Amino acid sequence: MGGQTLKRPTSDNEVARLAALASYQQADALPENALDRLTTLAARLFRVPTAFVSLIDDQRQLFASRYGLNITGTARSVAFCDHTLAQGEILCVPDALADPRFRDSPLVHGYPHIRFYAGIPLTTPDGHHIGTVCLTDTQPRPPLTDDDRQHLADIAVLVMDRMEVHRLELLRHASQQRLESISATSPDAIICTDLRRGITFWNPAATAMFGYGPEEMAGQYVAGLIPERCQTDYRNELDRLTADEAAISQPRTLQIWGLRR
Repeated sequence: MGGQTLKRPTSDNEVARLAALASYQQADALPENALDRLTTLAARLFRVPTAFVSLIDDQRQLFASRYGLNITGTARSVAFCDHTLAQGEILCVPDALADPRFRDSPLVHGYPHIRFYAGIPLTTPDGHHIGTVCLTDTQPRPPLTDDDRQHLADIAVLVMDRMEVHRLELLRHASQQRLESISATSPDAIICTDLRRGITFWNPAATAMFGYGPEEMAGQYVAGLIPERCQTDYRNELDRLTADEAAISQPRTLQIWGLRR
């Protein structure tokens, strides 16, 4: 979280970083407690009064999760975490009053009265630093040990994993909604299936073709619609798709009979 203002020229990297950040911010809030358990774990593991997850845009740092902190964000210009982003690795400040970068910070002399700070960047799968996981104390503390650094890095990975899973789930949901909107008026039968969950989508044209409604087919498997004489061809094609990930992206037509109610 504050100190000397860093000069941040608008570069292609910063533009790309902000775009990456936006993809997580547009994903809305994470489910309740999704990150709070990790910030609480960090505070207890390091025995500090404050731990938080910050997301940093072009003007502010916003706290996506916080433990022991009564504010929801600060200006980026006074953020300790901005220095962490610039450094691109763990930043540890054992005593902010002894560090010329932070000794005049309003976050040192005023709330939350930071004396000790440790932060690590949150790094997306594409390598963009979009925020930090941080620990603070109102008293000076010794520098982080090697084990401490590894524990903090592990927590940052867990936080990023949860954010990424949530982002991808919302993207999948939005994609499914677009598919359903388009498929509702399609004259062609469109069926989506998952190897573990069975049929996940069944449009009106599929009902007209097979005679089964979407509620009946949800969770069922396409194999149940294939006559016995065609099962071998169907299974061979399914094995081909599951054995080679690249095969899924290669268009291929398989003509096969189906069973109607």
